[in-house]
Amino acid sequence: MALIFRPDGAPSALVPVSATDDQGNAFTALALAVSQVSSTGVQSPAGTSADPTFTAMAPTSASGGAVARVQTAVAAASQVVKASAGNLYGYNIVSGASAGYLMIFDATSAPVDGTVAPKLVEAIAANASIQQSLRTPIRFTTGITMVFSTTGPFTKTASATAFLAGDAA
Repeated sequence: MALIFRPDGAPSALVPVSATDDQGNAFTALALAVSQVSSTGVQSPAGTSADPTFTAMAPTSASGGAVARVQTAVAAASQVVKASAGNLYGYNIVSGASAGYLMIFDATSAPVDGTVAPKLVEAIAANASIQQSLRTPIRFTTGITMVFSTTGPFTKTASATAFLAGDAA
């Protein structure tokens, strides 16, 4: 057991907890003692004489436990990653013979060619790839649409020569 201190100075404990996931596999995880509700309904801070309540996240195969990967099946100019508000957790692009720009829009469809205002832009060389996992997801309020353009970063000329994939929830 390791004793750690919260920002307010109160002690908490990390302790090993054994559990079984939804497929029957046993595992051990570290759990943080967060609080305890006593038989009288009074909450005690972790680390006090009351027995703490432990919380551990178990591995899961439930669909709600992961982000969704959406990708093109053939070389394409655009891909709707999410047709509603959500978070972008990562993306991947592989370009063909043309260099260009990956543009990601807060939209439910690709904008028409011309002047655009993407939320995120990455330049990419011909026959190259970019794989990006975002440490902090980017919030999109309308939708998430990826576009490959041979011009940019504020002018879109769609080019159906790239593989596009995005991870969103």
